[in-house]
Amino acid sequence: MENKRTYKHVVFAILSVFTLYIVLDLFNIPQKFNIPISNINTDLFGIVSSAVVALVIYFISYNEIDDRKIKREDNAKDTAKVLLADTYKECLNTLELLGNREILEAFIVPKVDFNKTNKDDKIMNNLQTLPFESFDKIISLSEGGYISKDKLEIYLSIKKEFALVVSMKITFFDIDKAQGLKQILYKEEIDRRFYDLINTINNEISFLTNR
Repeated sequence: MENKRTYKHVVFAILSVFTLYIVLDLFNIPQKFNIPISNINTDLFGIVSSAVVALVIYFISYNEIDDRKIKREDNAKDTAKVLLADTYKECLNTLELLGNREILEAFIVPKVDFNKTNKDDKIMNNLQTLPFESFDKIISLSEGGYISKDKLEIYLSIKKEFALVVSMKITFFDIDKAQGLKQILYKEEIDRRFYDLINTINNEISFLTNR
């Protein structure tokens, strides 16, 4: 912004000086005050005039290009925020389903093949990855400098923790019936990570949507 103001001042100064000369010449003001102008080289003046016009065009073009660049950067940053916020909202939707024990036991768990790895089981894999469909685009925007390093780290951390929490909620869907001390402690750990993840995601959504 400081550079843009500087360029505007330069263009204004050049135009002011050039306009002043035209006005003085047009109304023959120097001769009225007995100021000799016969020594002015008209060829040199033509060269200077052309140079002034070229400079003004350059500065105007530079600022227009700079404005377009700023708009593209602002659009890219806005796109990054939208993609991140949409990702986190999808994560919350999935976690809400997994937090409902009736839905979990009736519609999700029966469709999961626990003999397969999370990656090989279609249902488990979809639940873990579908919210992050914009992963490649987000990484690309980050590489372009439109997502800060700390926000990228939070995004990757959420992605990793989300996959783990989804796996735990489904694999240990019946842990609410835990009786032994070890199972009770594990249930508490799952619950803690589940709600901590929700809080982290909500904080990020709030940050992205209020700026």
